[in-house]
Amino acid sequence: MSSAFKKLAQPLQRVLYAANWKELRPIQVDAIHEIFDSDNDLIISASTASGKTEAAFLPLLSQVIDERDEGIQILYVAPLKALINDQTRRLESLLNHTDLPVHRWHGDVSGDRKKKVRTKPEGVLLITPESLESCFINYGRFLDRMFRNLKFIVIDELHAFVSDVRGVHLSSLLARLEQITPKRPRRLGLSATLGDFSQPSRFLFRQHPEKVRVIEDEDGARRLRIGLRAYPNPIRQEKSGEDREDTLEQQSKRTETSALAQELARVFRLETNLIFTNSKQLAELLTEEISEIKRRECWQKNPFLIHHGSLSKESREYTEARLKNGEPISVFCTSTLEMGIDIGDVSTVGQLSPPWSVASLKQRIGRSGRSEGQAAVLRMYSLDKTLSKDSPVREQLRPQLVRSIALIELMLGKWVEPSPDPCWQLSTLVQQTLSILRQRGGAQASEIFTLLCRNGVFESVSSETFRGVLRSLGQNEVIEQMSDGLLILTPKGEHITHDRDFYAAFMGSDDFTIRCQGYTIGTLPSNCLPQVGENFILSGKKWKVVQIETAAKVVEVMKTKAKKEPFFGSDFGETHPRVAQKMREVLCSQADYRYLHQDAREELEKARNAFKISGLAESAFIQEDNSITFFPWTGSRAMTTFRLAAKMGNISCAKFENCLVYQLSQIKHLREHFSYILENRFEAIELARQVPSRHLEKYDRYLDDDLLDQINSQRIIDLKTVKETIKSL
Repeated sequence: MSSAFKKLAQPLQRVLYAANWKELRPIQVDAIHEIFDSDNDLIISASTASGKTEAAFLPLLSQVIDERDEGIQILYVAPLKALINDQTRRLESLLNHTDLPVHRWHGDVSGDRKKKVRTKPEGVLLITPESLESCFINYGRFLDRMFRNLKFIVIDELHAFVSDVRGVHLSSLLARLEQITPKRPRRLGLSATLGDFSQPSRFLFRQHPEKVRVIEDEDGARRLRIGLRAYPNPIRQEKSGEDREDTLEQQSKRTETSALAQELARVFRLETNLIFTNSKQLAELLTEEISEIKRRECWQKNPFLIHHGSLSKESREYTEARLKNGEPISVFCTSTLEMGIDIGDVSTVGQLSPPWSVASLKQRIGRSGRSEGQAAVLRMYSLDKTLSKDSPVREQLRPQLVRSIALIELMLGKWVEPSPDPCWQLSTLVQQTLSILRQRGGAQASEIFTLLCRNGVFESVSSETFRGVLRSLGQNEVIEQMSDGLLILTPKGEHITHDRDFYAAFMGSDDFTIRCQGYTIGTLPSNCLPQVGENFILSGKKWKVVQIETAAKVVEVMKTKAKKEPFFGSDFGETHPRVAQKMREVLCSQADYRYLHQDAREELEKARNAFKISGLAESAFIQEDNSITFFPWTGSRAMTTFRLAAKMGNISCAKFENCLVYQLSQIKHLREHFSYILENRFEAIELARQVPSRHLEKYDRYLDDDLLDQINSQRIIDLKTVKETIKSL
């Protein structure tokens, strides 16, 4: 073993010997030396199953094993409870020759176990941000005992937190935690998908991001096998409602669904596979269709399961357990299995419709090829609409197929979306303000501002803006000020902070529980709820609504044979401008891509012909009788800004995935509109006022309209890119 191995505590050396480790991986060697020989914060970036966890914890555990202090010494934060459960088992196996305890703290952990952590804190604590918030609110008097000797903070899946509302929440909690510790705990971030490290470094060490050391394992020797096929989209374009008689279009869609299901049954029936979809609706539809195939073809058992966030905890854990057991099963899943939960070896990753980002594609493909010498295998299916002779050019360009190619090419070129610039998160500031008032029973405005803004993560918030936040909370009767200036919660504020949902800074869904004979199947959003007597699909099975208990938010169902598509709402995501630009490059190019199946190759040729015939190679506009279709080839934020500018200019404009359609009869009128944009006739805050609903984050409803317009001008408007796009025309 290397000199890095000799630095580890002897109990850990014995564990590695017993596990028959021949050598440490390069990323582990680098991390051990860095952690032992410096006091830098650290980002460890490597693909899934590359040994990131051991790279961080082997040296950290070695230090706390040799230097035991009272209290929690290592705090591990992860976005998922399942990931915490997995990592707990891994750490316990590393520590089986020691008496250093490992604790979990999340919603599924018993009260007795949590009490043990509070009364006798020591060792390692694994926790979610929401449970850490619960510690502040409910057990504030224990925080000093629990964390005063905290030495290290490990943040897993770092990319999931950077510049996200949940990340701002976590950053604020950690800043508040550092007010307790005499010495700032050293931070380590673990991630598999990072485009650049400037924002992640700032996330770890806000004041001195230049002091964050990055250890990156590109794993250049890892082999990739990629295939891309073109299939019609099987999702029927109809609203939820009463069952209707089959139309020819519906029969056609059913045929397309069956064809795709037959293909997936053929390709993924053997071995262990994950099949990612961008929507729960498609996952449910295909799971149910394959159940029909199993019945018709008399399979002995059905190796296809389903996993997404609307299924019951028991259902998800059942699927995870079968994956870990190494059974040859294939699982239709959404982003719930995108994170680094240990599910064992996966032979192939399927992707139905391209994801919205390179980062997501890279994360998903990283779920396969985890064993030594095994290739990572991706089978992607683009699902564009079935075309007719009247299909508009935007559909003839096969946007799903072209986006699939663009994402693959960018991934192969080692490009990943950079982390977005941080913007005001006043919704989270509201939550943290209420959290402090609940924890302390009351506080002066200056105290809260110093803790959260001057010394915390909301440093871009001025004292004037903070006063505006407090005024909004007062006007909404959430807080009140005593004669001595002390801010306290009103009964309404107390009610808000006592709600279990308060622990999370992100918006929760208003879901109804779906139950059959006392057994919970899953949940459905309230706005997608079928009515009594209607049929729907959930967990890959058919159900009929028997009763809806509105007050309890429970839907009682019974099994049925009647078929009806599920509906869970929109599955749109945010696209970076580089992805859109790459799509245009693919259409302009004559390059052949070796990973294309013959059907995808033929569809790409048709898309390129449509691109050329329509004149889009020379112009970004298509003039029709009473409309102009504009292809700006830019990101989704800029597309939204174009549409809002049109609304402000009293121009009717529809936004699609790859274009904008303006209801104008002459191109000169659109050019005049674009000139107004370049002349700064539209300001970001004015455009933000055109947003139909200002309340985009959880606690926006407690802020006044002026504050919301300021926030929205940052988080949804991209005038800079819009102007650059216009100038390039």
